[in-house]
Amino acid sequence: MSLRDSARRALGDDPITLPSIVLPDAPRAGKARTTDRFSITPEATRETSVERISLDVRVDARVEQVTLVMRDGELAWSCTDGSAGRESSGAPSSPWVRAALRWVLAEPRPEPQQAAPRPLRPVAGAAGDDVVERGRPLADALDDVVLAVVRAGITGRESPSVREALDRVARVIVPVPNPVSRWIGRLERAMSAGDARTVARLLDGATRAGDDLRGARSGPIGRARAAAWLAAHGPSQLERVIDRAMIELARESLDGIQRAAIERRYLLDLATGEVLCEERARSATPPSLGPCPRSLFVGLAEIEEGPAPRRVRILQYTVAIDVQPSDLEKVLAHAVRRASMLVDVYREALAASPALAEPVQVIGCTGVEDGFLVDAVGEPIPIAREEDPGAAAALDQLAKQSPPAWIVGRLVDLEGAVRVVPCACGDATSVARLR
Repeated sequence: MSLRDSARRALGDDPITLPSIVLPDAPRAGKARTTDRFSITPEATRETSVERISLDVRVDARVEQVTLVMRDGELAWSCTDGSAGRESSGAPSSPWVRAALRWVLAEPRPEPQQAAPRPLRPVAGAAGDDVVERGRPLADALDDVVLAVVRAGITGRESPSVREALDRVARVIVPVPNPVSRWIGRLERAMSAGDARTVARLLDGATRAGDDLRGARSGPIGRARAAAWLAAHGPSQLERVIDRAMIELARESLDGIQRAAIERRYLLDLATGEVLCEERARSATPPSLGPCPRSLFVGLAEIEEGPAPRRVRILQYTVAIDVQPSDLEKVLAHAVRRASMLVDVYREALAASPALAEPVQVIGCTGVEDGFLVDAVGEPIPIAREEDPGAAAALDQLAKQSPPAWIVGRLVDLEGAVRVVPCACGDATSVARLR
């Protein structure tokens, strides 16, 4: 059954008048795309059908968003006014939904025409046409999340429109890429905490990603950003390295579309001092073998161009369980020693990718005092205890026994200050995991 036929059945005997819908002028690209879809002339040689539409409907000077979806031949709808019920006649109880259905019925069906030459779309380049095709529905779904959250507010995590928008993100791309899953997990956590700053940054990053995911920016930077969201890097977005010594210093479980859905393993490249990560979904096979901490001699690896920490695919390697003191001295040599330097690192990472960046650093320190990490010159570094209370408590306990010379920490910002989520700590002779 078509969307038009389902709309007619849903309205029942409700009289069909002129469309009771107004599409206000707005610069938002999502609305422009909605109206443009109905003006596209279908090719005569293909069957076309509309499976889902989102409309901004005005009733009595109040605008709400209505989404109509065809699922297994049945029409379903949702509305940002919070009502999704039916009247005794079976018609929708929401006046906004009824107005949207009337508009669908009043929309003329375009007559088949001879197929015209199709315009050339932007070349996807190294990311490939497949990335663009997968990116377009994801970009539309992210736009819907942004609109739903802005309407519901940062405390509206359980709003029906927000839940529907987030669920749609998980449906349009299966399996859900780890970056998308992690973005959803961070957004839900920030909304639960009422963290307006983080919510705004995550939504801003998702909005910026729209053009990249649709292939509108065909340059290497735009393709790399799209690939970062989809976890689908082409050859040009991979840096190949050979014969590198690395140390795995920490592991961390992170929330995604489910709790603890993602595991990250943080590895320090002893040649460059960069903290890289191996990343996998909880249900996936571990990317490389061995416990943490461990030393790796990497014969061949590929590093993805993307947000911090950059992901590494280790292809050829040997493992040593014991980390040598000479290597631990190199860890301390690569550590950031000033709190002010962490701010610069964090700011640079967010500028490159506001929605996906979660930089991780090795930080030189002299101990923990009054609940703060103390850097090499005595300046305090706040610890993000609410992010991982267990890891923070373990650090406090270890610091009482022997002050660490360095920690590995993920950088976050709360209340306008850069803070550290501790993952591991150590000195010139040992490494201690905090999780």
